[in-house]
Amino acid sequence: MQVDVLQEHIDEGIPGEEEACALALAFLGAGFVRASVDTEQVQLWKVEGGAPATYDLSREAQCFVAAFDNQEDVLPERIVLTSPGPRGGP
Repeated sequence: MQVDVLQEHIDEGIPGEEEACALALAFLGAGFVRASVDTEQVQLWKVEGGAPATYDLSREAQCFVAAFDNQEDVLPERIVLTSPGPRGGP
C-alpha cells in the first residue's frame, strides 16, 4: 500500500501527534476515517468503530516520520507501507 504525502499535509500536520501528523493526514485524504502513525507502524480504519489494519512503515517512511516529528524540513513524497504488521491486515 502507498500514499502520497502532499505539501498541504506537511503544512497542516502536527509533529508528534499520531493522528494529526503529515502521514496520518495523507491517509485521511486517501479515504480512511482514522489513521494513527507511530515510528514503526500505521493503523488504518476503513469504517468508524471497525477494527484497524496495521501496516509496517518502510525504512524510508520511518525516516520521514522521524524527520517530521523532529520538525526538520521534509518534502512531499510517496510513502510505501510494507507487509501487514503482527496485528493483521485489512
